[in-house]
Amino acid sequence: MQIKKDETNHPEELVDLVNEKDEVIGQITRKNLYKTPDAIHRSVRVLIYDKDGQILFQQRSFKKQIMPGYWTLSAAGHVPSGVNPKIAAEKELKEELGFPTPIDFFAKSFDSHEGRRFFAYIFTGKYSGETLKPNKDEVEQVKFLNQKQIDKLVSSGEMFFNVALKNAQDFWNKAHRF
Repeated sequence: MQIKKDETNHPEELVDLVNEKDEVIGQITRKNLYKTPDAIHRSVRVLIYDKDGQILFQQRSFKKQIMPGYWTLSAAGHVPSGVNPKIAAEKELKEELGFPTPIDFFAKSFDSHEGRRFFAYIFTGKYSGETLKPNKDEVEQVKFLNQKQIDKLVSSGEMFFNVALKNAQDFWNKAHRF
C-alpha cells in the first residue's frame, strides 16, 4: 500500500484565489501567492479557550518565513484549494498542536497584513485537558493567557499578530463571559 504524501505546508500547495465577495476565481501556489500583491485567499484561525476563559496562544517557530517568533492564536493556516475552511482549521489544530477537539464557527473577517489580503475564518473550541504536542517546526511554545497577561507581554516587547489580539478581544467581549 502506498502512503499518500502530505501535500500541505509547502510552496507548491494550491490555494484558492477569491474575489472581494469570497467567491473562488482561480488557484495559485503558496509560493506565487506572496509574489502577487492583489491576490486574495482564504485562511483559518483556531482559538482554543479553557474553563476560565483564557485563550491558548502559540508563539510561531523562529524557523517560519512569515512572522517568526510572533504570538498568534492557537492554530492558523491557509485553506488549501477546494477544502472547506472548518476541515482546514481542524487539520491546522492537529498539525500544529497535536490534538483534535470539536470546533465551532465564530467569525469571518477580511484582513490584510504586509500587503497580503485574505478572508479569515475563525473557529473556537474548548480545551478539555488534551495533551498538547506542539509541532516544533511550527510552534516555539504555547501558553494559556488572559487579557492582563497579554498586556504584560505586549508591554515587555513580545510581538503579537494584531488580528489575533483583535480576535481574542472579540471572543472575550462578545462570545463568552467568564
